Amino acid sequence: MELSLSATYARALKLNEGSAQVPFGKERIRGAQKFKEATLRETAAFLRDFASLTSGKNFSERELARMLGNSCVETASFFFSAGSSNEIWKGWCYAASEAFCMSQDFSYSMQLAAISGAALGKEMGTILRDAELKSYREQVVQFVIFRQSGGRLPFNLPQGSPDENYQSLLHALRSDNAKTLSSAIESIAQYWLNETSYGIFEPGIYPVFEPEINAVVAALLAQGLILEFTNPRIRKFLEAARQ
Repeated sequence: MELSLSATYARALKLNEGSAQVPFGKERIRGAQKFKEATLRETAAFLRDFASLTSGKNFSERELARMLGNSCVETASFFFSAGSSNEIWKGWCYAASEAFCMSQDFSYSMQLAAISGAALGKEMGTILRDAELKSYREQVVQFVIFRQSGGRLPFNLPQGSPDENYQSLLHALRSDNAKTLSSAIESIAQYWLNETSYGIFEPGIYPVFEPEINAVVAALLAQGLILEFTNPRIRKFLEAARQ
């Protein structure tokens, strides 16, 4: 299906139907459910106003796509945190991926697409696979996601930590050793755990899951690799990828 802002907006509107009645299980991130009313009210207000934003001339399509992507990923983050079914939060995550692709934030788009678990359409998949990304880490993530469909190896060199951890991940992937690969992923996850707060829901801070390493893990699991994480805190940190 061809990418279009109107189609992604229609997808978001469809996802928003019945949001107030979405059932929740156990919270994945503590304290999220009490923000249900405020979060869904904010999402509905944005989607209601988005049609008028698109009819004006104050914003480019790229800017509009970024606004829509941010709203979708914030909503995805809430539903993930509050304990919705995977179908719900991943649906919002994929809509965000489409929007960020149209905003030309290709790195973020491919990360969210991998986490959503949805099959990439031909147009979007080709765009993300062939995008010229700037950083070594982005190029590693791109290779991992598309390594079975013509993905290319990074052409930049690692620039210190955490790039060196991602380089170790690539070496481990070549060795085809599940234990070594899992250990490399745990090192990256630990780096991000040291850099971020995780475990308590904070409105306006999204997504709660770290997209880069969760995208890597989601892609590798989808490709049939077996990963084992011994640290329960890291398993929790990678929960979005393992759903």
